[in-house]
Amino acid sequence: MCQDEFSKDDIYTAWKEKKRELDANKNLTEKEKKTQSEDLKMEQMKIKKHMLGNIKFIGELYKLGMLKENVINHVVSSLLKITVEREGDQVVVKHTDTVEDPIDEEDHESLCKLMITIGKIIDIPKNDDRIRAYFAKFSKVSKDQAINSRIRFMYRDLIDLRKNKWVARRKEETAKTIAEIRKDAEREEQQAQQQSQQNYRNDSRGGGNSRDRNNDGRGGE
Repeated sequence: MCQDEFSKDDIYTAWKEKKRELDANKNLTEKEKKTQSEDLKMEQMKIKKHMLGNIKFIGELYKLGMLKENVINHVVSSLLKITVEREGDQVVVKHTDTVEDPIDEEDHESLCKLMITIGKIIDIPKNDDRIRAYFAKFSKVSKDQAINSRIRFMYRDLIDLRKNKWVARRKEETAKTIAEIRKDAEREEQQAQQQSQQNYRNDSRGGGNSRDRNNDGRGGE
């Protein structure tokens, strides 16, 4: 299933067809067109989220030893649109992306997500040539002003992560268990109750002093 998802030529094929039909429909009111456009935008976000999740899942399978290294290298090379081949003692890197056929923004994002997931495992001495080729391309893209700034910064963060021995500078949040969620909720509820009691005591003291001042014969002056 992962391979089938990854091998799709264009994950947005069906979405693009819906978009063309919407743009060509002249019988819709402005309100209807706006509603359907928002629905399409949500659908696009879901497709992208599904694709990124699939790429991360591929990385997790590799970390568990359920995918071979050559499969991962094929995925990275395909997304990056390069081939890394050894000819004798030389390592030859060929770039297949062109101005007419650039790397998609989604593929850039997928690459960063994947490398963050597998970098620490795949970045070992026997893979030096291939990793050097990958990061040479990452560095080039990170400086390309034609690329979206968000993507450029993702690559720069990835390069910094490797320089830092694949140790994130900020601790990555992990999914919480049901027990942890309940514990957090109980703690927040207790804090809210304590704060409410404290506010009540403060209000009571403040109100008492105010009444005393108003009743001591000087409050009205």
